[in-house]
Amino acid sequence: MANFTGYIVAVFENGIPVTRAAWLGDIGPVNSSGSGFLASVGLDGTVTPGSSPYNTVAYTGYSGGGYADIFYNRILLEPSTLNLGNLVSNQVRSISVFNGFLTGKTLTAINTVGGDGISLTGDTPPPDVEFAALQERTYNLEILVDGPPSVSASFTFVFTGIDDPVLSVTGSRIVVLPYYIQEFAGESLAWLTNIMTARDGTEQRVQGRKLPRQNFTTTATISPNELNRVDNLFYGWRDKLWALPVWTEGRLASPVLDGDMVITVNTLYGDFRVGELAMIWSGPRNFDAFEILAKSDNDLTLGRGVTGNFPSGIVLPVRIARLVSDPRRNTNGFSGEINTSFTVKDNPTYVPEVSATTHNGVDVYVQQPLRTGGFVSDTYNKLTETVDYKTGVVELVDPWTYTKINRQFSLVLDSLQQVWEFKSWLAARKGRLVPFYMPTFEDNLPLLSTGFLTSPIVVSNHEQAALGSDRTTIAVNTKTGWLFRDVIGYSVDGNGDVVVSLSSGLLLDADEVNFISFMGLKRLTSDTISMTWRQNFLAQVVVPITEITP
Repeated sequence: MANFTGYIVAVFENGIPVTRAAWLGDIGPVNSSGSGFLASVGLDGTVTPGSSPYNTVAYTGYSGGGYADIFYNRILLEPSTLNLGNLVSNQVRSISVFNGFLTGKTLTAINTVGGDGISLTGDTPPPDVEFAALQERTYNLEILVDGPPSVSASFTFVFTGIDDPVLSVTGSRIVVLPYYIQEFAGESLAWLTNIMTARDGTEQRVQGRKLPRQNFTTTATISPNELNRVDNLFYGWRDKLWALPVWTEGRLASPVLDGDMVITVNTLYGDFRVGELAMIWSGPRNFDAFEILAKSDNDLTLGRGVTGNFPSGIVLPVRIARLVSDPRRNTNGFSGEINTSFTVKDNPTYVPEVSATTHNGVDVYVQQPLRTGGFVSDTYNKLTETVDYKTGVVELVDPWTYTKINRQFSLVLDSLQQVWEFKSWLAARKGRLVPFYMPTFEDNLPLLSTGFLTSPIVVSNHEQAALGSDRTTIAVNTKTGWLFRDVIGYSVDGNGDVVVSLSSGLLLDADEVNFISFMGLKRLTSDTISMTWRQNFLAQVVVPITEITP
C-alpha cells in the first residue's frame, strides 16, 4: 500500500467548517479573518502540528431581517394604502404614524402629489416634528366630495436619514342625483343572445352576456331653489359616474341618529348589496350615502356612521351609473322638471328562480297574463320563399317545420315581492337563451268526454287532427291546479269528434276540468324586457314571447 504525506484543508465560511471528514478530531484555531491552520496528518495516524495557511475569501451581504423588523427599526404607517372606493360624501380617516426606531426621529415635511380636495393634518404640523423612540402620532386625512372625479394621491413622510414612507390614496368621486322621481319611470333588463336559425327553423342559441344590463329612464319635479343646482350638476358632471338611487325599491326605516352604524329597515326584495352603496333620504338636501358592510332581512350594517339625523327617512339601494343620453331640464323660470336616462355600471345579479312547476324537465309559466285592451294578439310566422322567374308559374317553398307564434303578454306586479320574483324568473330565462312552456290559457280542446278521464279523451273538432297535429303538448287547468301531458296522436271518430291519445291518463273526473290549452315551448322574443313603474310599488310589464316548437 502506498503512503501519502501532506495535510488536509477544510473549507471555512465565517469560521464554521462546511466540509470535514468524520474521522478528524478537533481542528486548529480559526483567526478573525476566517483563515485557519490545520495539523499535518499522516496515514499512520500520527499528527504533526503544522502552520500552513490557506487562502481567505471575503463575502459581502445584508441582514435578512426577522420578525421584530416588521414593527421596529422603521417608520410604520397604518394604513399605508387607502382605497376609498366610490366617494359620495365627505370622509375623514385616521392615519397612524409609528416611530419603530429605538432612537428619536425628526419629520421634516409631508410632500403631497395629487391632493386636490384632500388634506392631511396632525397635532403638530411639519417641519421638525420630533418623534421620540417608539412614539406614535395620529393624523387626520379629510377627503372632500369637491375635487377631481378620480382620486389618486400620495403623501410622502420625509424623515431625516431614513427611507421615507408613503401613504397612497385612491378612489372615485361620484355625485348623487337626489331628486325623487315621478310615476311612469322606466326600468329595463337587457341580456344578449346570439340565435342561429337552421334551414328548417330550429334554433341554436348562444349566451353573449352573463349578467343583464340595467337601465332607468326617469322624470323628477324640481323645486325653484333646486333649479340652479341641477343646472350645475348636469353642466359639471355630464360625462362622469353618478350615484343613482333606485327609487322604485325604497322603503321606510326606523329613526336614524347621527353616527349610527346600523339602520333598522326591511331589506327583502331590494337590491341591497354588501360592499356597495345605499342611501337614506328625506329630501334633496338631507341625505347620506354609505357603503353596506353587512346586511340581514331586518337591518343594514354600515361601513361608517351616518352623517345627520333622520327621524323618518327612506332607505334605498344606490347603483353606480352613467348617462346614456343628454339629460333635459325643463323650466318656466319658477319650477321645472328633469328627464334622465341611465345605464347601470354594476350589473344586477338576481338569483334565477327555481320553478316548482315543470314538464319534461322544463319550467312552465302558469301565471295568467292580462289581456291588453281586452285582447291578446298572436302573429303566425313561417318562412316562405317565392321562386319566380317571371315566365311561368310562381312556386312557394316553406322550409320551416313549424309555424312560430309570436305573442305579447302583459302583467301588473303590485308589490316589491312580485317584482323581485318576476326579475328572478327573467334571470332564469337569461334573455332569449333558456326556453319555457306556457299555456295559451284558452280552451283549445273543448272536452266532450264525461266521467273519470283516462286516455284517450274526446274533444270538439276544431281541425286539431287535420291542421294542428303538430301541437303535441297540452296543459289541463283543473279546479285544483294544472296537469301537463304529451299528445301521442289525434284521430277523428265516427261522430266527427277528435280523439286525443295522451302519454298518460288524466285520472280525474271530467267535472274537475276547467279548460285544456295547447302549451308550446317558448322563449323571450327580445333580450330586453322593460317595466313601467307607478307609485306604491306597482309595475307594469309587457313580455314578448316566441313559440319555438308546438
